[in-house]
Amino acid sequence: MLGLIWPRLADSWAGGRTQEKWQEAEVRVRQVVQMTKYAPVMTAFNVPTAMLTAAVLWDIVPNLALLAWVLIMAVPSAFVFYASYRKRNWPVPRSVSRRVVDASAAYALFLGSLWGAAGFFFFSTDSIVHEVFLAFVIGGLVAGVVPALSIVPAAYLFFSVPALTPLIIRFIGNFDQLSLIMALMAAMYLVAMISFARVGFTSFLDHARTKRDNATLADRLAEARANLVDAIESSSDAFALFDEEGRSIIKNTKYRGYFPEGRQLRTLSVGTFEQQLVSGEWLKSSNRRTRSGGIVSVHTSISELKAREAEAIEARRVAERANRMKSEFLALMSHELRTPLNAIIGFSDILKDELFGSHSDPRYKEYSLDIADSGRHLLQVINDILDLSKIEAGRFELSLETIDLRRIAQSAVRLLAQNAESGGIELRLEMPTAMPQITADSRAVKQMLVNLISNAVKFTQPGGEVVVTSETVGEEYAVCVRDTGIGIAADQMERVFEPFGQVDSGFSRKEEGTGLGVPLVRSLIELHGGRLTIESEVGTGTEATLFFRVKPPKTDSSHDAAAAGPGDPVIAHDPEDMPLDTVAPRAEQRVANYRA
Repeated sequence: MLGLIWPRLADSWAGGRTQEKWQEAEVRVRQVVQMTKYAPVMTAFNVPTAMLTAAVLWDIVPNLALLAWVLIMAVPSAFVFYASYRKRNWPVPRSVSRRVVDASAAYALFLGSLWGAAGFFFFSTDSIVHEVFLAFVIGGLVAGVVPALSIVPAAYLFFSVPALTPLIIRFIGNFDQLSLIMALMAAMYLVAMISFARVGFTSFLDHARTKRDNATLADRLAEARANLVDAIESSSDAFALFDEEGRSIIKNTKYRGYFPEGRQLRTLSVGTFEQQLVSGEWLKSSNRRTRSGGIVSVHTSISELKAREAEAIEARRVAERANRMKSEFLALMSHELRTPLNAIIGFSDILKDELFGSHSDPRYKEYSLDIADSGRHLLQVINDILDLSKIEAGRFELSLETIDLRRIAQSAVRLLAQNAESGGIELRLEMPTAMPQITADSRAVKQMLVNLISNAVKFTQPGGEVVVTSETVGEEYAVCVRDTGIGIAADQMERVFEPFGQVDSGFSRKEEGTGLGVPLVRSLIELHGGRLTIESEVGTGTEATLFFRVKPPKTDSSHDAAAAGPGDPVIAHDPEDMPLDTVAPRAEQRVANYRA
């Protein structure tokens, strides 16, 4: 019963480390394996030592007692020697019963008790030499079994304590100074050996943990490698890994399909590139160096991408051709519409101004004014469409010259002052007199400013204000049109820049407009190498800013510049691009020709 109880108490004294879930079964296996290895050595050493001890004590101890003591020790030891020697080559069991470990502790208790009996009963008070001899033998055994028994703390305790304690008691019983010192030294020695055994057991546990962790790590590495191989094999890309000598370490089936004869490292170029195989398939290849000097080679099929790319190029060519045809059609239709519109506007101006006599009914003059205003509005829409179509077709040409930006802004403000005043809106120009020289197309600049100011006036409630300012910003010159109107929501901002796009608000729906103004302004400013920004907040207002480059932009109008004289501005050669104040005289001339 003690052999079953005390081993557990001894394990608890050693720190309770064997009680960890992962160790409990595994440590028992390792304990039994180690004990099986040490048992033949222990028995082979223990029995001869007992015989030699009996020989030394033969003259002072009853011989029958010595023979009985040696025989009691030899018979079980022989059995243990045979059993452990026979099991030395057996495979390591997966689990071991606790009773096997308890049995080893019981055997250690048996041996320790026999040596303790020798120290107690064979102790001779008449011979100090024999006393020291017994202390030397038993102390040596207590130290010698530390490597073998420390792996089972109960076994070492059950051997060392019963072996040395009786000897210590006998030394104390002599009641002389030397014996008491010997007893004290033996007790200290026992404590030291138990401490060493405990350290040995801790090292055994650490070794078991390390070995287990290494085994777990090896299993995980094997599993990770298997998973990696499976992942590489199931990849749709071709994959191969080469070492620094060019030897293939791993490659998947896809790679072997692309390169059936394999590749050496020296034939692989590091980098990313596209290549076409003999089969006609296109690959995007990426070869990269590893830290060890090898190469990871990955190849992705891009044949479908190449096919789609060719289709996209063809579709783009068709779309560009259709876009050019659309732009040409719009330009043609715009020209065809502008000619009769000029006549309509001219005739309506003649009727409005009563050039051929007064009207008997004032409604003629009122209606002719409506006709003229509507015609001019339609003409402006056509002009915007024509300009956009020219820009999209790449046929819009700038008439570049050094412009007076303030004068152009004043003209645009004067043009829209009446509209602002009739709407109860304050329109102001706050631009400095000293401004940097800007090279631009004056007509396009005025058109941009008119569109921005017109929008600002259009979407500002009565009592609000529209202010035109300018300033230098780095290498750019900014002209800003700021209003206190309804503003634009952030989610509606993109629509402002789309042709025919309008902000979704009840106020805007009541206003006239085609949604071409802002897209046209952005296209024109970008032709000048500048940019347009719009910042707005609903209920606060909008700030539209044109950024002009102070340095002149590049232009393709070199043929126009060559035709013009030195210092002359480059002008556009569109006969329809003319001020509206020339329309009425031309219409009047056509009327005269018609009457003639």
